[in-house]
Amino acid sequence: MKRFRDLKKPYRITIIAIAAILVILLTLVWVMFAIISLHYTDTFGYNGYNGTKVIAHRGYSGMYYDNTEQSFQAAADNPFFDGIETDIRRTKDGVWVCSHDDNPFKDKDVYITKSNYDDIKNLPLDVSNAQEGADLSIEYFIPTYEEYLDICASSGKIALIEIKGKYSSKDLTDPVNDAITLLGYNRALFGSFTLSSIESVLEIQRYARVLLFAGQSIVAYCFNNMGYSIGVNKKILNDTVIERAHENDTAVFVYTIIEENEYAEYEAMKVDYIITNYAFG
Repeated sequence: MKRFRDLKKPYRITIIAIAAILVILLTLVWVMFAIISLHYTDTFGYNGYNGTKVIAHRGYSGMYYDNTEQSFQAAADNPFFDGIETDIRRTKDGVWVCSHDDNPFKDKDVYITKSNYDDIKNLPLDVSNAQEGADLSIEYFIPTYEEYLDICASSGKIALIEIKGKYSSKDLTDPVNDAITLLGYNRALFGSFTLSSIESVLEIQRYARVLLFAGQSIVAYCFNNMGYSIGVNKKILNDTVIERAHENDTAVFVYTIIEENEYAEYEAMKVDYIITNYAFG
């Protein structure tokens, strides 16, 4: 202690700062592993890498505006796609619809979660953020979750259902059971950026196929070590992420692919699912 006091003040300050940083880092690591341990769960449905499957992002959004009946049907009709992804939200009166945003309409004062379905079903969608190449010569309207499931069922496609927001198991009982009843466990996949919503899915159906989306490496690491398959932003995907996930008997989804060379790269890396706006080849 005397030697420490004998050091010049700048050195003492540096040592104290380094010690404080180490304490903070060790605390954060401890908290991270405590959270992983607390939320760890066994998930089902992954039987090892069996070829890369392709999921149409919000339907075939490179051809029609995303999350619409037209984009879903175009993906259903195209043999390139193994599945169709959508985002779901619930209206004020309890109808589940397909939309990424809560206010997707041309009228920006209207929100899905604050509206009854009959009041929004005929409102035109704002297509200003459409994918390059999407047909904008037609008017688009919001589809129901039921319509989306019917298209997946009739075409034999996998349904990747992204739950937007936080919902309880009571809230999610109908959409989860409806999808599994219509498509079966293997063709109904439920994803979310929100851990609690996926935990709610598993409360409803213990054997449901689930994944968690992540845009940051540390979040992807935590979700995967909790036992979940992960949907990973392409910016943070690498061989280590894929190898770790497969060692944990979980799948890796990569989003969102827009170039053919990207598609070839991730297929060569043996990612389990590629989520893309376009059909290649």
